Amino acid sequence: MRSHLRSAPRSSRRTSVSRTERKPRGRVSALPARRAPSCPDMTPDWPLNDEYRLIEPQIDPQGVHVWPFESAIPLDLRVLVGDSEKTVKKNRHDYFELLLLCSGATFFLVEDRRLPMKPGDLAIIGSDLLHSTECPSSARSTLGVLYFDPNFIAGDGMAYSTEYLAPFLNQDSGFPHIVAADTGVPAQIFDLMQRIQEELPGSSRRARLAINTYLKMILILLVNQYSFYASQADSFKRQERALDSLHNFFEFLPRHVGDVIHAPEAARMCGLCEADFTSFLRQLTGKPFRSFLNHYRVERAQVALSGTNRPISEIAQEMGFCDQSYFGAVFNKLTGMTPLSYRRRQRGEPADPAIASSMRP
Repeated sequence: MRSHLRSAPRSSRRTSVSRTERKPRGRVSALPARRAPSCPDMTPDWPLNDEYRLIEPQIDPQGVHVWPFESAIPLDLRVLVGDSEKTVKKNRHDYFELLLLCSGATFFLVEDRRLPMKPGDLAIIGSDLLHSTECPSSARSTLGVLYFDPNFIAGDGMAYSTEYLAPFLNQDSGFPHIVAADTGVPAQIFDLMQRIQEELPGSSRRARLAINTYLKMILILLVNQYSFYASQADSFKRQERALDSLHNFFEFLPRHVGDVIHAPEAARMCGLCEADFTSFLRQLTGKPFRSFLNHYRVERAQVALSGTNRPISEIAQEMGFCDQSYFGAVFNKLTGMTPLSYRRRQRGEPADPAIASSMRP
């Protein structure tokens, strides 16, 4: 059963000004200009906690951690201090998290990966993956973290709100969780996190709107940063869909390699129109239908030529070629040699019989 985290005592904060005493900003200001990260500038004046003492006792046996957000603003900022003597066990949670390494050294642990972080680097994590941080031997770390409930964005009633969350929702086993300091993105995000802190606890409607807006500005920076990865992931998903669509054809082909096969018939067995079939096949193999079929048949013929003594004409017919001369022309085009030369080479024999005769004593 999930247990709730107790809020840190007010005395642990590094500032004497409480959230309710902060003067709200008059308006939401524009996105800060990109600048190089600076470690002294990245020492936030937020509530301060020992990472292990705060997080570890509140992780349940299933490895789930719950953060006690305020109902009005399901978002929080903390400074977490860690060291090499105590490491929080890997956990997951329903909220989303950004971790900025302000100083020191640490590793970001995600499932079975161990990702090094340098000061100024940013790590992002969604809700599905077990994760934690770990300091190297004799090292300490200071992390500025932002926790937020994704429903704060997705549930605001605005069109396309969930698209802001794409970098957190599409985290597979190869996802690049670390955004390097030298991209300039962590510094921009840190500035926006500072502005969010100035608006907390969000007691007015204007403050809540400002917090939501600054958070969306952070998320837009991450969407842009991860657009390259999203494109790669989309391409991979397209290939998976193509493979699933062509499953029937790839099962049929080995058993019927010598049959007369045309693209329209192959498309029908996959439940596709010819245009979609040939498009999916090109995505997977990089070849049009006829070229793919010839390559496949020649590869099968190579196995037969090197592993058996069967006549070349018989192999050609079995592979679906109308006659031996056409088979020889296609084979030579794709391999750079005739079927007979290929067979002799595979057996360690000279390609030209005359050479073999001249080598005899």
